[in-house]
Amino acid sequence: MTPRFTAPQAAHHRAASRRDSPLPGLPAVPGDAGPQGCQLPRPPRTRPWWGFCAVAVTLFTMMLSATLPTALYATYAHRFGFGPGTLTLIFAAYVAGILAVLVLLGDLADRIGCRAVLLAAVIIAVLGSALFVAAGSVAMLLLARLLHGVAVGLALGAGTSALTRLHPNADRSAAALVSTVANVLGQGCGAMLGGLLGEWFPDPLRYVWVFYLALLITAAYLMWRLPDDTRKTSHWLRLTHVSVPAEIRLLFFANATGGFAMSAVLGLYSSLTPSILHNLLHLGSPALAGTVSFALFSVSALTQVALRSVKTKSAAIGGVAILTTGIITVAAAAALTSLTLLLLGTVIAGMGQGLAFMSLLASTSSAAPDARRAEVVSAFYIAAWLGAALPIIGVGFAAPAIGLLPSIYAFTGLITLLAGIAIIGLLKVGGRAR
Repeated sequence: MTPRFTAPQAAHHRAASRRDSPLPGLPAVPGDAGPQGCQLPRPPRTRPWWGFCAVAVTLFTMMLSATLPTALYATYAHRFGFGPGTLTLIFAAYVAGILAVLVLLGDLADRIGCRAVLLAAVIIAVLGSALFVAAGSVAMLLLARLLHGVAVGLALGAGTSALTRLHPNADRSAAALVSTVANVLGQGCGAMLGGLLGEWFPDPLRYVWVFYLALLITAAYLMWRLPDDTRKTSHWLRLTHVSVPAEIRLLFFANATGGFAMSAVLGLYSSLTPSILHNLLHLGSPALAGTVSFALFSVSALTQVALRSVKTKSAAIGGVAILTTGIITVAAAAALTSLTLLLLGTVIAGMGQGLAFMSLLASTSSAAPDARRAEVVSAFYIAAWLGAALPIIGVGFAAPAIGLLPSIYAFTGLITLLAGIAIIGLLKVGGRAR
């Protein structure tokens, strides 16, 4: 890694960014569920939950692709003969796809409708998965991951917006919670599924994606059955306006720094988990690699569900501190070649990630002026997604030069430094995430 990055993994809709409702989950692309946004009609009384459940299943299915190849990266590296640097670039291509959607197509569902965007997302995911099936070069892997990133970026915004609109009781909080669970658990289950199929299938690099294509076809059928809310527009591409008002820049800097660090940890688990297990702990099982990643995302999801009403400054500081403790424990596990310590560090990091993200994002959203909330939250998302990619690329290219273990130490040091900066900033500005 979906760095469901929880990973992401999230309630990531512009409607929430314009109000004070919670925004749990992994960094994602905001959509809109307001009057000018997704206009999906409510389902008939005889099947009040059908459309809502169909979108939830589709969003979960789309998020599987975020981490489906995680446990298989070591196998890809062996087959195509590339090292950690190229591996992290393949992961970064996925992040680049999401960032492209965030910057260019962040409100596309507002302008053409949720159903059309969700269908387009599934079709793009099909193309990316087909490229994985036929992959014969690193270039094809890069393109496949880029397409998956675009597909996930489109699905996150439109999916969350559709869930808000289609909830039979018009309960935005419940819709946001379902979006979070579908997002983060989708990423966790993607890692687990890829690991299990990679362990048992005779040709996992091909048949894992054939299996996923079957799931995507099901998702396409579900989206085809949704009521049509398509609208015509002549402006498909529109730059997302990103800015931060001067009066909240210190708070934003602290929150964005914490979000950058949090996403970097998700990126580590979404890309380099197999390398850490294989090269440092001498455990090459794809199923184990998938299980470790699943543990991080599932603990993050459970933390966000259990503590969704706790979004104070203290929770943000505590989450960042717990996250740092977790990654330090992971570094110690790598040094001591201890699987038990690695699993403990993963659970701690997952708890910290879940608590930190929902508190940092809620703080950012509530501090922003109403008229500029979408701009500020978009800036936070961009910082978080950059965190999911940039440090991991550094680790990937440093590993061949200085070794994987020293690179993990350097990564841990960077996360600790960023966490310290975030905590000091939060202590300076004070305030409460509403």
